[in-house]
Amino acid sequence: MLLVTGSRKWKNAHLLHATLEELHARYGIVGIIHGAAIGADSMAGAWAQSKGLIEMTVPYAGAFGNRGGSVRNQWMVDIVSLFDAPFCVAFPTPDASGTWDCVQKAKARGLPVRIVKGGVE
Repeated sequence: MLLVTGSRKWKNAHLLHATLEELHARYGIVGIIHGAAIGADSMAGAWAQSKGLIEMTVPYAGAFGNRGGSVRNQWMVDIVSLFDAPFCVAFPTPDASGTWDCVQKAKARGLPVRIVKGGVE
């Protein structure tokens, strides 16, 4: 299972899709988990749907106020960790603090993380 985290400002669908295709060919992704936001998350969701893969969305946890994004990121890391061979791929832009928060949480949990740059066209 693959955790996808990325910036709402990510614009490079070609690079995102190529990365997911490469990871799918290498690891046989059965599904993805993402934060249900515009940008990288929605692009990854569309890719998963096009492949007939599981798509699990974990929306912003608004009940937690300003901490909602960080809480959601921890939930995604916790969920993906329940699966065999969990992996995280991040599609950040320079100002993507939420993406970097998720990366930090994934690394703290011991998940392998790949960071892909080049999302702003």
